[in-house]
Amino acid sequence: QTCALPILNFLNDLKSQGVSEGRVNFDGGGDSGEIYNRLETRNGNFDIDNHVEDFLYRWLGEFYGGWEINEGSHGDFEFFLDDMTIQLNFYEHTENTEDLGTVFYTEF
Repeated sequence: QTCALPILNFLNDLKSQGVSEGRVNFDGGGDSGEIYNRLETRNGNFDIDNHVEDFLYRWLGEFYGGWEINEGSHGDFEFFLDDMTIQLNFYEHTENTEDLGTVFYTEF
């Protein structure tokens, strides 16, 4: 894939700086959502480039289409640099509706 090389370069650059793992958070709701464009690590925060951000948006949309709609969802992408993997952790927000039956009735 065309996006694989920039992502691999990003991961290798982090690894060369001594980063072993990190997290990119996302949050959605109200028909909008955002993947925060920083990787949080023990070594500090690192901005993610557009190629990585685009990949994460595509990946999230493919696995959880509508992640940003209505109650939305939240989660994170965990980056594990020792084995060069990214893991998606997803938490869906739901709204429950409870039927209370007839709560008021009047006749005239």
